Amino acid sequence: GADGGGGGAALPEDSDVADLLTVRSVEAVVFLYETLRDPVSRDWMRDFFAANFATGKPSPAAAHEDGGAAPEPVRSQDFMRRLMRTEPESVWVKHQRRKRMGTPGNPYINNDQTVFEYEVLIDPRAVAEKLMTQRATLAKEWENDLQHIQAENEEILRYYKERSTLKNIVYTDNLTDQQSMPGRKKRYKELKALSVEKGVALALRKLRDSGNREGASWLERIVEAGAAKGLESDDLLEGMIRGPMVLLPQRSESKLRVVQPEKVTSLVMQSRVDVAMEWVGDMREVPAVHTALRAERLAEQFLVKMP
Repeated sequence: GADGGGGGAALPEDSDVADLLTVRSVEAVVFLYETLRDPVSRDWMRDFFAANFATGKPSPAAAHEDGGAAPEPVRSQDFMRRLMRTEPESVWVKHQRRKRMGTPGNPYINNDQTVFEYEVLIDPRAVAEKLMTQRATLAKEWENDLQHIQAENEEILRYYKERSTLKNIVYTDNLTDQQSMPGRKKRYKELKALSVEKGVALALRKLRDSGNREGASWLERIVEAGAAKGLESDDLLEGMIRGPMVLLPQRSESKLRVVQPEKVTSLVMQSRVDVAMEWVGDMREVPAVHTALRAERLAEQFLVKMP
């Protein structure tokens, strides 16, 4: 987004939280260059991201060099590796002096329209450091924010059971804190939506593994119906839990199985929390991941310099 706060570039279909973290961090770096009035670095970052970050499913050969052919799109850690391995690049910028307004014939006004060029050196390693700084900052933010998912679930259940017309706002932290990057509320909503998406996928797996194919079938249908109505995140869960109890025929027997929306929704909610807590651990590991990437790059450079 224009404020560096998320909601900008679309995520790959099979994205995970690391992809989301990288995409939003790249947007933050682009916003930083915009703020610093550095359009050359801003455009270089955008172009490099577009050329090197996947918009579809990752290629099995994405991490391998292919003899000088066009680079295949990669994801997160591989994207940062490629950025750190890219050689410094000189970009030539053409600039035309602006025409000044004034009285025609005024000898003190220089309206020379000469186009001049200047060189800007892009250091991808320095860009990578900016990106990792933004990733670490966002990871710390998300480590905190993801721990509110359980409270979000509890509020949905309270709202449903009490038939309340007033839904409380769960997130009580000060989102205008000066230490927060712009757009924190947007990013939190995005995290909630992604946690529901992954929670549904995990719940479907649990239902199928337990032999409850009818519950899995009901969940798939309710999610598809919700998507058709534009429902996601908490709105999808609220619609799900308020669904009618249904009877579905069991495949292996000539009996009917009762599908209780509240039970299936509770499974999705718990799966959502499981996913969020796993992500909290991932966020805590982000600084260590960056340290490992730096060490890996230093080792590569050392081997190149050896006789």
